[in-house]
Parts: sequence; C-alpha cells; structure tokens
Amino acid sequence: MATRLENLHRKSKDIVDERTVLDEKKQSNIDNRGQIKSIIDSFNDDSDIGLIGNFENALVGESAAIEGKQKENNRDRLETLADTDEYLEHLEENLSKFQEMKRITDLKSSEDDSIQSTQRRIGELHEIKELLDGEESSSTKGGIELRDEAAYGSIEDRRSTFLESLKVQVEPSVPTRHEEDIYIAINTADKQQLVQIIKDNKLAQDADFGNLDNEVARQMVKSVYETKKRFDFIDMNFIGSIQARNHKIAGKLFDIYMTEYQRLNPEWSREELKPFVDKLVKEHIDKIEPAPNTMAQSVFVEHPTDVLSLAASYVGGISINESYGSDYKSFTEVKVNEVRIGHKPVGCETVKATIDHELGHQIANKLNACNDADIKEIYNRFSNLSGIEQANALSTYAAKNIGEFVAECWSEYSNNPQCRKVAALVSKRLIDLYEAEEIGPKILERGFSR
Repeated sequence: MATRLENLHRKSKDIVDERTVLDEKKQSNIDNRGQIKSIIDSFNDDSDIGLIGNFENALVGESAAIEGKQKENNRDRLETLADTDEYLEHLEENLSKFQEMKRITDLKSSEDDSIQSTQRRIGELHEIKELLDGEESSSTKGGIELRDEAAYGSIEDRRSTFLESLKVQVEPSVPTRHEEDIYIAINTADKQQLVQIIKDNKLAQDADFGNLDNEVARQMVKSVYETKKRFDFIDMNFIGSIQARNHKIAGKLFDIYMTEYQRLNPEWSREELKPFVDKLVKEHIDKIEPAPNTMAQSVFVEHPTDVLSLAASYVGGISINESYGSDYKSFTEVKVNEVRIGHKPVGCETVKATIDHELGHQIANKLNACNDADIKEIYNRFSNLSGIEQANALSTYAAKNIGEFVAECWSEYSNNPQCRKVAALVSKRLIDLYEAEEIGPKILERGFSR
C-alpha cells in the first residue's frame, strides 16, 4: 500500500502534467481563434461568415471545457498543497521532539535513523510544495479579444442549430482526476468493494453480485457509471445477479405475506404460518426465474399493481443471469458468436454491451421513447426489412419489439466506434429527448425486459 508521501508525490506529478497539457491546449485554442477572427474580419458575405462562425463557436465551446478542467486542476493543486502543509507540520513537530530527546538523552542509532528519515521526508515535502507552487494554470490568463456577438445579428438564426448540437458534441478531452480514480478503483476491486463503489457514487441503492465473475461485475459497474454520466436521471435500486435479485424479492414477498397472514390469523404462530407463506412466495418466484437463454434483465416498476410488482419495485434495476455471468470467458464467447450470426449488433461482443442493452431499457422507459413518433417511424421501417437486412442494419433480435429495438440501438451506439445509421439515429433521438427534457408519462408500469 502506498505511503502518504508516495501518494503526494504521485498526485503532485499528475497535477503538474495535466496542467501542462491543458495549458498547451489552451494556447492552441487561442491561436486558432485568433486566426479565425482574422479570416472573419476579411469576409463580407454573411454565408461565409456564418460558416467560419460555426468553427469559432466550436472553439469557444472547447475553450470553456478546457477552462473548466483548469479550474478543477487548480482545486486539486490547492487541496494537495493543504495536505502537504498538514503533513509537513506533523513531521516538523515530530522532528522537534526527536531533536529535543537527542539533546537530553543518548539516543540509539536506530532512533538517529528516524531523525534522518524524518528530515529526508521533510525535504521531499518542500520539493512537492515548490512543484505545486509554480506558475498557475493559464486559466487565469487573458485570451484574445473575440468578435462582438452582436456583429453576427444577420446570421444568428443560421447558427442556432449548430449551437444547440454543440451542447452534446463538445466535451472535455481530458478526464477529471476523480473519474480516473473511479476507473482505477473499479478495475482493481473485488465484488464486495464494487458494492461500496456503487453506494459511494450513488449508482444504485443496493447491489449483490452473487456468483457472478469478478470481471463481469466490474463491467457492470463501469457501464452503469458511464451511462449515469450521460443520463443523470437513471435511478436504480439494484445492480447484480438475477439470482441475488430474486432472493431479495423472495424476502420482501415473505415479509408482506407473513404480515398479512399474522393480521388475519392472530391465533397462529409464525412457525405455523411459514409453510403457507413459503408456498405463495415460491409460486411468485417461479414466474420470474430466468429462462435458459436469458442473459440479463432490466426491471422497472413505476406503479406496483400487485404483490409481486410491489416486491420487485424494491430491486428495480439491471441484473445478469449467473448461468452466463459466472464465467467471464465463456460469457464473452457467447457474445462473440451472437454478433457473428447477426443476432446482436456489430461491436457488441462484450459483457459491457449486454449491460448497455439493459440500460437502454432503463433510458427508454424514463424518456417514454417507445412512444416517440420519430423512433416509432424508424422502428416500423426496420421491421419491414428482411432478416438479413435487419442484421446488416442493426440485429435480428432488435425486431422482437420496439423496446428491444431501442435497447439494441443504444448498445451499438455505446460500443461500436463505427456506429451504423439506425443505431446512431435512435440514440441521437434519445439524447435529444433528454436534452429537451421531453420526459413524458411512463408507459410501462411493470416489466422484466431481456
């Protein structure tokens, strides 16, 4: 395990390296905006100005993203400096005590080594402070003077569409330290640690990975974390295995029925009532046991309509069948074959793609996407294709119903760098619905989706 001093060395180096990269990006951005300003000033035609103005706005968006990262970098710098000062004060106090003891008593050589070690660490801390106390990020420096936006009055309408799309398309190119730390934690965590990561980062209320492979569990958490960054309204009660989820549902069903049986039969003991309650619980659980070909499920219950949906509402979220997920390698082999035969989209050969599919159900439900006119029109055209054409456009499984269609689109969009047209159109529509906050009434009161 790294010492406090080693951690401070690492953090300070990361901060300075990131600051250097951001400063270079900032300067390049300023230079490019200066060139565009000169070009715009030489134009007279509004259409030409509008075209170049689009590029300028892209650079403005990029500049804002860089400045945001620079502010985060500076906050990290100040926090690390404070931590360094605190540790320095602690070591200097210890050194003073050691030196006082040396003056009064005859210290052993090992204790002399402690003094030298403390002095060495103090020296290293001063080096860290000097490194962090260097020139501040260029986020505090002035940039070039931009053209007054009022000068674009005649072309503002033509640029509005571009500016709206910019909100989605322009993202910071440098990940935050917080995000990097989370990815590192996920990639090295065991299942118990993953449960804590889920709770600490509010990815779900509860988690239980049961007998799932560690790597399968890591892919689940990583996928949920990335999706929550895009769609912060995703609110799940449970992440884990289907078997662990059903166990929790069974426990909730038992409590509900036992409470009611005791109310109706006060003269009966809990032990006497248990066989009747167990029988009812088993009947319910048998209904939701995963089929042999079910890899994963997404559960959402907005308005419980019966006892089973009430119990399931406590574990709404995504789950993987342990029959597949207990072995990461064999699970991946199944996924590779599904993509090969066109049953699943291109680029979706991974466990993560399966999770993204289930998250696609969660997104679609929240956005009422299956009732969206644009998505329905795309789905109807897709449904009229032949099986081979469906496989070439998206996947044959997407033809099952519109819900699976949307989930397949989101899965390909999230995993295929060369995302095809159908998946891109539907996923862009999901993003548009979210950005416009067109979140309508929920169309599915209860469901277990594959």
